[in-house]
Amino acid sequence: MTRFALLSVGAAVATFVLKLVAWHLTGSVTLLSDALESVANLAAALVAVASVTVSARPADEEHPYGHTKVEYFAGGVEGALILVAAGGGGGGVFLGGGGGDWVECGGAVFPSGGPDGIYGGAVGFGGGLGD
Repeated sequence: MTRFALLSVGAAVATFVLKLVAWHLTGSVTLLSDALESVANLAAALVAVASVTVSARPADEEHPYGHTKVEYFAGGVEGALILVAAGGGGGGVFLGGGGGDWVECGGAVFPSGGPDGIYGGAVGFGGGLGD
């Protein structure tokens, strides 16, 4: 199991690097935001490696039923990482009304009204990085 978790870490690192290279080549803030979101994926993969390693330990005096429950803790950490990524570092989630208003979010300006007068969007880790 640890081998597959380590493969996940390698894939997360490769994805992060490829997205950074793509951002460097294009200058796209969207690609930079996506690359920074990949940091959460890498952190989740590292948590998975740690939890799989610990849960594979045999039972001992302090843990007579083994160490498998550490995976529940790891699941909670990964859930928290998803919430952090959804909230955005420097960006955020916004919901605006119509009427031709503009909403500034993380250094970028977005129209707040769609065809039906409500526009919802999310800006992740890339907010404010283009400044």
